[in-house]
This record gives sequence, C-alpha cells and structure tokens, in this order.
Amino acid sequence: YMLTGSLLSGLFYSTDYGDHWQKTGTDTKWNRSGCGWAVFHPTDHKIWYASSSGNTAQGQSSTIKNGGIYRSNDEGQTWKQIADKNDLEGAWTIIYKLILDPVNPKILFAATSKGIFKSTNCDANFPDWEKKADGAFYDIEMKPDNHNTLYATRFNQINGKWEVIISNDQGENWSALSNQPEILTDTKFNPRYKDRKSVGKGKSVDKG
Repeated sequence: YMLTGSLLSGLFYSTDYGDHWQKTGTDTKWNRSGCGWAVFHPTDHKIWYASSSGNTAQGQSSTIKNGGIYRSNDEGQTWKQIADKNDLEGAWTIIYKLILDPVNPKILFAATSKGIFKSTNCDANFPDWEKKADGAFYDIEMKPDNHNTLYATRFNQINGKWEVIISNDQGENWSALSNQPEILTDTKFNPRYKDRKSVGKGKSVDKG
C-alpha cells in the first residue's frame, strides 16, 4: 500500500506498488484539497493521517487557512478533520510533516511553521493538541529503535541558521544538539546505522 500527496490535487492511493493510483476524496471532502504529508497507521493500513498543503504550485506546502490535519478510518472513503487553525495557532500556519508513534499510534506529531504540536489522542473525534516547541520547524524524525527519542530541524531566528534539536521524552522537552552541522537541509536516519542520522548534503553524524 502506498500514499502520495500532491500540493495541488490532494492525496492518491495505490494498492499495487504504484502501478495504479486512485483519488482519495481530498479534492471534494477537504476544505483545501492539496496534501503535504500523509502517514499510515502502523497496524491498520486503512487508517491514514494527512495534512493539507494549501493548494500551491510553489513546490512546498502553503498556509492551512481553513484546512489542517485529517484522519480517514476507511482508506479515504470518509474524512474527519482533527486539527484546524484554532489548534495550530492560526490560518497562516504551514504544516510540513506528520509522524505517528509506531508503538503508541494514539500519539501524532506535526512539524509546522509555528512549532511542534503533539496529540496523545489523535484517534478521538476531537483530539487534544498541545504545542511542545516554539519556532519554525521543517522536519521531524523518530529514532527507529526508541520511540521516546525524536529529532527535528528548526530555524533559529537569533542567528539565522537551521539547527537540530532533540527530545528524549516523547517530545515533551527539547534542546539543541551541542554539535550542529554546518549545512543543514534535512534530517533522516540512515537505515544502515540505527545511531546515525544524515544531514545536509550527504553528511552523516553520530547521535547527539
């Protein structure tokens, strides 16, 4: 099963390894059809979480306005909006990424232009959301062998640089790594080394 998002056309779904794709109703059932990110539930492929991108042709997500974060429990047949501008600090917030805790899939994180937001009951009809870190965040990753450890990239408005921050308690508290990469564009874990993350242009650094 595969999901892919279009910033203009919404979310598409494949059940045959990408040979064929079908619409998932985001073009008619969302307030704003573009999709910036989507994740599967770790044990049920019919449950999805996805974020609206603001219908942009600029190559990256735009402001959510009356969109937000959505959940489908039936492979896109129906959708429930579970976060909007009131949950995510305004209509001008941009959602860049979602990650779902594979150990406890009630926990969902959103990396946004206004901070990192966390829900501990994302499967509820009206989930609660709490802001866990301030700043403009572009990426967030969970350590593969420890769901309590997360890394995120944040733009530091004081020095004008991007920085990697870490949480060791499921996103409750965050601090900047003492050893920051010189060039930072993205953060992801190298699957060959569970304690190593890739940053910048092909560089790798050991965990902080």
